Amino acid sequence: MRIESYINYPSRVHAIKAVDSSTGELMGFAGWHPPRPDGEEMINMFALAMLAQTGKFQQSHWSQDDLDEIWRSSLLAEVEKEVDMWDTARNEEMEGVPYWYLAPFVVSEKFRGRGVGGKLMQYAIDLADNDDPPRAMALEALPNARPVYIRYGFEAPRSMGKKPNREGLMIRWPKGRTDSNGNNAK
Repeated sequence: MRIESYINYPSRVHAIKAVDSSTGELMGFAGWHPPRPDGEEMINMFALAMLAQTGKFQQSHWSQDDLDEIWRSSLLAEVEKEVDMWDTARNEEMEGVPYWYLAPFVVSEKFRGRGVGGKLMQYAIDLADNDDPPRAMALEALPNARPVYIRYGFEAPRSMGKKPNREGLMIRWPKGRTDSNGNNAK
């Protein structure tokens, strides 16, 4: 399974899945990256998946040379460019404010509209709000998913339309806190 290496990476991702207790069927999955210390990169699940498929994955670590070798010979290098673009835009928007990052978030089509996504989202909101201090949250959303995230307090960045690559970015600032521009969060 492509996502397996991502789930098994210890202590760097909070992964939660929803399973139908009567059938055992997977209903949904969410992976949340906790705030990173300054300068530490987010986990790239695509890189982890590629490492797992090539047999070079080690749960505890791998070298940059291994990553470079894999990406040089991979069509996923194009995906990496896209991921880097989003990472750069998100980090610029957050301006150094620590944040939780959602990727991936999936609810099986069969289970949509039944509250599965809401429970997965609430789990993540509780993680961020119970941090000391409470933390912001960020994600990239397709246009048809934005209304769902808005219901949970996410909003488009204030730089939407003013800076490149902000179209899918959504941010949820902690209640009672201010964003990176000093504006009160909802």
